[in-house]
Amino acid sequence: MKKRRAVMAAVAVLCAGVIAVGFSGCEWFSFNGKHNTPTGVSDTLGYYGSDTAAWLTSKSESPLEERYREYQAAIQSGLFTEEDLSFADYLKAMKEDSASLSSALRASVLIQTNKSLGSGVIYSIADEANANGSKNAYVITNNHVIEGSSSIYTYLYGDNYTVDSILPSALETTNVGSSKTEDIAVLSVEIPEDRLDFVQAVSAAVGTRDSDTAKVGEKIYAIGNPLGYGISVLSGSVSVEVENEYVVSRLSMRIDAPVTHGSSGGGLFDREGKLVGIVYGGLDQKVTDSNGNETTVSITGFGWAIPANRALSVAQCIIDNYESNRNGAATYGLLGTLEVESSRGEFDPLTQTIDIVEEVKIAAVESRSPFHDPLNSVKGKIIKSITVEKQGEMSVNLVITRKHQVETVLFNIRKGDSVTLNFADGSSAEATYSDLSHFSVKR
Repeated sequence: MKKRRAVMAAVAVLCAGVIAVGFSGCEWFSFNGKHNTPTGVSDTLGYYGSDTAAWLTSKSESPLEERYREYQAAIQSGLFTEEDLSFADYLKAMKEDSASLSSALRASVLIQTNKSLGSGVIYSIADEANANGSKNAYVITNNHVIEGSSSIYTYLYGDNYTVDSILPSALETTNVGSSKTEDIAVLSVEIPEDRLDFVQAVSAAVGTRDSDTAKVGEKIYAIGNPLGYGISVLSGSVSVEVENEYVVSRLSMRIDAPVTHGSSGGGLFDREGKLVGIVYGGLDQKVTDSNGNETTVSITGFGWAIPANRALSVAQCIIDNYESNRNGAATYGLLGTLEVESSRGEFDPLTQTIDIVEEVKIAAVESRSPFHDPLNSVKGKIIKSITVEKQGEMSVNLVITRKHQVETVLFNIRKGDSVTLNFADGSSAEATYSDLSHFSVKR
């Protein structure tokens, strides 16, 4: 730990030096006269001549190349070693988002159907090739992007693309399954043998993080295909970590990135390039009032995303059902009606943030649920934590602080799993999901 602190302190010193150079640079470029012209600037930077074309084509370093020189110089001066701090971590310390976002771009795709344009995120790429030498990849998008389409194509980041026709770079895509209520769909994309090298070099499965750790004000990037103009990056911040269920029709994270039509299905990433959500709404959006009445409103300046924890749980559920020949539908283990008994804000002195904490009560138990008991033994109890065991091994052990966490866990339950509910009064209840009657389908 002391060594780590010393390394970060060295980086902080180096950052201060870079900032100082930056400030002096601002003053340096403020000179009057020829220093404000391309020729003057090129003279100052070491290129001498009055040929503007030569100035434009003269060798210059990108900001990342300059960072690499700084990184090597710091190592040579003994501030740290490559084992102490990798170049990638150094860039993060220097807040070079462009480098960190490369992993997000590699996982981003453009989706074209016979009805609409949208975006998607590469969830996984098969390790083994098919009999014909091709490989399959799973892509996550929104259900509304591909719903009702008779043909679907996927373009990787960097592919040529046009809205008027299907280009040779387009990859054949099929709909594995979807959930309309959660607005998540999973696509299977076939990567032909002659493009495997390109895919390996350019594309990769998305990196993820716990979306429940997202904080209001955290910087985020929405990567998608806004207005069908091709993959691009929009930046903003988290406005609401989890939207009230009476405001929008599904579990949502509100963001102030100005997402538009075509952005749907694209990834919402943090500044390290890790997925925190799947963008699904902006502009015209359906909202629900406290009486359950739905209205379409025009939104500018912000939008919504499905938090990554929920989106990935639903997507994996669809994949598991598809690969088990049960059609590609999202199923969840039945429990019952959940209510928020109380909600409050709690200040965390360690992170200096305020977290919302809810007490989640079981208001009613579904009759087909394995937790159903004529004596209502769990009804009215506050859930403190949930444990899920798969084949005798613990796979989930989650402290419950928000209602949506319980609902997300239900998408992770499979036939044969043992689930334990631990309550605030110190009691617990255990049940095994032994047959399909304990599951409900999310269409």
